[in-house]
Amino acid sequence: MGKGWVRMWHGRLAHAKGGAGGKGGPRTHGQDAHATPAKAIGLVLAAALLAVAAQPCQAWWNAEWQYRRPVVLGGYEPTDLPGDDIAVVTMPTAGLTAADGRDIRVTTKGGRVVAHRVLMIGPGDQVTVAFALLGKADRYFVYFANADAEAPPEQLEIQRGVLQETWKYPGGAIGTLAQVQAVLDKADTLVGRGFRGHIFQGYNPFGPNEDLASVFTAYFVAPVDGEYTFCTSSRNASFLEIDGGLIVANGGRHPPQANVSKQGDIELTAGLHRARFYHVSPQGDPVVVLAWQAPGGERIWPMLPREFTPVVRAEPQGLQQNGQAVTVDFIPVHAGESFMVDRYFQRYAFEVVTAGSPGSDASWQWDFGDGTTAGGKSVEHIYLVGGEYIVTLTAGTRAGKQTRTNRLYVHRPWELVTQTGLDSLGEYAAAVAEYNFTTLRADALAEAMDLLRRADDNDAVAAAGEALLARDTAPAAAAVKAIGIYSRFLQAQGQPDKAAQVLLRGVEMVADARAKAALLVGAGRITLDELGDADEALKLFERALDGAAEATVEEARRGVGDVHRLTGDLDGAREAYERAAPQRAMLPGQELFEAGNFARHVEAYTLVKDYASAQAALDEWAQQLPACKLDGYWSLLQVKLYLLRGEHLAAAGEAEVLVGVNPQSNYGAELLMLAANAYHRAGKTDKVRPTLEAIVAKYPESTHAADAAEALAGP
Repeated sequence: MGKGWVRMWHGRLAHAKGGAGGKGGPRTHGQDAHATPAKAIGLVLAAALLAVAAQPCQAWWNAEWQYRRPVVLGGYEPTDLPGDDIAVVTMPTAGLTAADGRDIRVTTKGGRVVAHRVLMIGPGDQVTVAFALLGKADRYFVYFANADAEAPPEQLEIQRGVLQETWKYPGGAIGTLAQVQAVLDKADTLVGRGFRGHIFQGYNPFGPNEDLASVFTAYFVAPVDGEYTFCTSSRNASFLEIDGGLIVANGGRHPPQANVSKQGDIELTAGLHRARFYHVSPQGDPVVVLAWQAPGGERIWPMLPREFTPVVRAEPQGLQQNGQAVTVDFIPVHAGESFMVDRYFQRYAFEVVTAGSPGSDASWQWDFGDGTTAGGKSVEHIYLVGGEYIVTLTAGTRAGKQTRTNRLYVHRPWELVTQTGLDSLGEYAAAVAEYNFTTLRADALAEAMDLLRRADDNDAVAAAGEALLARDTAPAAAAVKAIGIYSRFLQAQGQPDKAAQVLLRGVEMVADARAKAALLVGAGRITLDELGDADEALKLFERALDGAAEATVEEARRGVGDVHRLTGDLDGAREAYERAAPQRAMLPGQELFEAGNFARHVEAYTLVKDYASAQAALDEWAQQLPACKLDGYWSLLQVKLYLLRGEHLAAAGEAEVLVGVNPQSNYGAELLMLAANAYHRAGKTDKVRPTLEAIVAKYPESTHAADAAEALAGP
């Protein structure tokens, strides 16, 4: 959902009941100094983490639990409402908890166990836990790492905040509440579970936006006795229950309402109440809004965060191990992101946290899980590819060597997708240029080369490319992408011969037949189009056909057709092109219609001087209907486009290729006349007269023959 939709809601829902709808950049990779992250949270958390070493150690609650993590509340006042006040913490587990979280316990610092509920385990080594609060205590411990622990006898009953639980939509009708509840009963793939500020959003805070089924369970305080009006808006089905009774039904598939048409009334007493908001959205951004009007209110307005009961956010502190004088730990912090074309790069900050004194000569070494390392107590790292990484801290302390690992799931922070602040792409490129390309993971290396190419750091691009080629093997998809980027870079640098050799080196590195075929086709295109070696290009295309599949087959066959076209073999070219055309059923006359449609697009783009779009249409035409490259009109439009772009020799070359392979073309004389003009503009005067003579000899009945003869007879 765009921000404009949110503004529209605020502008159009301010009506009476029943009314009409009306940053700083990243630090250099591996720098051994305290970070200054762009996000304020980085500074706050770093200070909190460093403070833990100075705090006195509390008595261990139960020796059967090997690890614990202190968590600290940032200020809290009891609500005095029915049920427990609660806090929620998201913290790294270092992979030490049970897979289902059954070994997690939460205690006060005095060792009293409090009720809790594990909301989410993962992604990566991470857990989110809600727990009951006692009095005004601001420090608790989360215990874990007991292989023999059974699930706790009771779970926390949550009666605070707005808890969102979202699953993958499993299919099914969504017209009625019963149908939506059946969909949710069937849903078995949890996307995310966590507390939200209110029920007002247009995106999924847990990840991708499509095919979702959600339940919001929210607790709010009615300020006075009386009749309340509730209103919902949603993309696709939503239903609202208050204290178990259905108040608003908004079922089926539909766009979000920008008015108060979906509403219902209920008598409430002053005090705590529960709202349950069901939402199923098979497609589109998951728009949801819960609005209300209290007794005596003047308008219906979205419920604000302050109108729901609070949930306290707790901050995790450094890990502690029972019986150990020194425990080494780190808590990854997302510190920023940058954007390039269709991808985001993520920046994380890592800070060593210790329980106990590690010694004045302690050493710290980081492995970020993508083939790069760094040294220092405080470091940052830019991840070029999303996914799961095992981050390892190796410490040399007075208690000996210690290691700590966490599986880190790198992704866009979905909570921040509506924010626009981005780190400098240039500073990311400068940091990545310092990476060790010989060990960097191949998929990340491809992104590094693309980033460095964009930053015009040619030396770093070349270093990264050569580091890749020095490897014996590489994963197929990553190799095709990385080697393709390096090859195109070399072409842009005026090194087509090396560009082709790079692609052939890639063929030796990958085992996958389809990847080999794609690289061979790329080498064949350079060999034919830029090096002009038709015989060698044909060999490469034919090698590709031995292991090609699907689209690569078509590309290789088009390459074979282009070789025959260049060498004047009309029958060979036509056969190859016909086999290269996408296999699909066509109605009589459909091919002519599609060719005409492509031609009209090229002509229209050319007329408005949008030459890039005109070329793209020509390329798509040649891909979908390659045999049209033999008839002449495709070539005529390509030659005219070359001339408009000032590429005179390319224009003349295309004209002569078409006449050479199909001298009977109705466009032959016109193409040669354009070729003569192109040679003249390019200063190739020795080519002009032979071209005009060819028009007179080959096309004597053409109107262009008379013009050619007149030009030949002139002074």
